[in-house]
Amino acid sequence: MYGGELVIFTSSFFNESGQLNKKYYFTFRTINAILKNVTYFLYVVLFFPFV
Repeated sequence: MYGGELVIFTSSFFNESGQLNKKYYFTFRTINAILKNVTYFLYVVLFFPFV
């Protein structure tokens, strides 16, 4: 899923920079969670009427 790819991208980014900024880490985790919720919400809204 898209959220997982975002997590992988951010972890590789922090590994290359050599240090983990916790503020940005939690920010990206929050964005990741929001994206997952939005994806789930859109899935329900778009496909639920057809069930």
